[in-house]
Amino acid sequence: PFHSIASPETRHWVVIRSVSKCYGPDLRLALLGSDVETAQRLKRRLAAGTHWVSHVLQDMVLAAMQSEPVARQVRAARDAYRERRDSLIGALQDEGFEPLQPCDGLNVWLPLTKPGQPLVQALATCGWQVREGGVFFLGDARPALRLTATFMDEALARRFAADLRRVVDES
Repeated sequence: PFHSIASPETRHWVVIRSVSKCYGPDLRLALLGSDVETAQRLKRRLAAGTHWVSHVLQDMVLAAMQSEPVARQVRAARDAYRERRDSLIGALQDEGFEPLQPCDGLNVWLPLTKPGQPLVQALATCGWQVREGGVFFLGDARPALRLTATFMDEALARRFAADLRRVVDES
């Protein structure tokens, strides 16, 4: 469910949601909700020119959003990603790590007590590619790793968590 972070007194606001993750990366379309004035200004700006969005593309996304077979596929993908993410979280916890909870989507956030870049490099030598968390902060970065569980089954998650534990213990 959507929970707005804008206060009721906020005069201008906009929420943008991409359809690329649920319907495919080639559908480069986003849905936008905003206050009336912002919507009118955006409509004037985007009506013609390089930012114009194909009506065919819009119709394809609308059809996907209204299709029960597509909705079933999206729900199945959501459930598969949840299972993979939960396997990774469980494997990390079994190795003594404390990933942030609750989380959703494709990624798991793992706070660290020291900078993450040395761990990123050490994990790369083990064949793992992870992202250092600092690039995802707007303000002062805190040490963390962003771990993507997209392709991890339970066995792979356990192998990753064990490698991470070994790398942390050696650092």
